[in-house]
Amino acid sequence: SEGLILLTDDGVVAKAYLTHPHKRVYHLWIDAPLTPSQKERLESGMMLFGKRTQPLHITIQSPMHLIWEMEEGKNRQIRRMIQKVGRSVYRLKRVTFGGLSLSQLRPGKFRVIDH
Repeated sequence: SEGLILLTDDGVVAKAYLTHPHKRVYHLWIDAPLTPSQKERLESGMMLFGKRTQPLHITIQSPMHLIWEMEEGKNRQIRRMIQKVGRSVYRLKRVTFGGLSLSQLRPGKFRVIDH
């Protein structure tokens, strides 16, 4: 896993971003293409962690490269959902979280955000 991560010691920012749902966009690469029924099952939500996951949207960039848009983000949720439909994730990159975007920020670099 790689990509955008939010680090803060500001309680107001942490509460706003970490306790409320925000749109998250991920690029993920999987071991084999999804079938239409697998894609539909993922997008409609499934039982995970004893609860039904929220619906999400998947764009197929190429057969094994997906763009995944979702509102929730439970621990290892994407990997577990993909595994439930018989596939594996071999690369996962978060590119958007709430109103924040990775943009052209390179690995290991950071930017300070004022609010």
